Amino acid sequence: MSQDTRQLNPLQTPYGARTEEATAIVERSIEEDPNESIRHRAQELDLCPSTLWKILRKDLGLRAYKIQLVQKLKPNDHQARRRFVEWAQNEIAVVPDFHKRILFSDEAHFWLHGYVNKQNCRIWSEANPQVYVETPLHPEKLTVWCALWAGGILQKR
Repeated sequence: MSQDTRQLNPLQTPYGARTEEATAIVERSIEEDPNESIRHRAQELDLCPSTLWKILRKDLGLRAYKIQLVQKLKPNDHQARRRFVEWAQNEIAVVPDFHKRILFSDEAHFWLHGYVNKQNCRIWSEANPQVYVETPLHPEKLTVWCALWAGGILQKR
């Protein structure tokens, strides 16, 4: 007794085929869920991942965009930013070497309970959909900090 090996293949096409039917099904799949990974979508549609990628990029003209993590703003943040800008403009006008007093700092965070890895999140679309994921302002983490200014590296002694 022979079994139909294609019953799981919704496209009924060879594994690597870029057909109009495959392109239409991929397009519908993207409309339903633009966030699904190539690997999962290829498995779901029974397509070779490289074929799916070619359909997305070459046939549909789509690109994979990363989500952007942004700090959730509070109601008073806009006013505080405006006050700072006004203060900084005043200082620049009054203090001739104000630029030498500016401290540039950066920090690296090591989250204790995980975080969204935007390297793994892609959204397939013709244009950047500008998707944002709000994250808590103060997650539990360990922070490493460094600062530079006109006098060199700021060190804690």
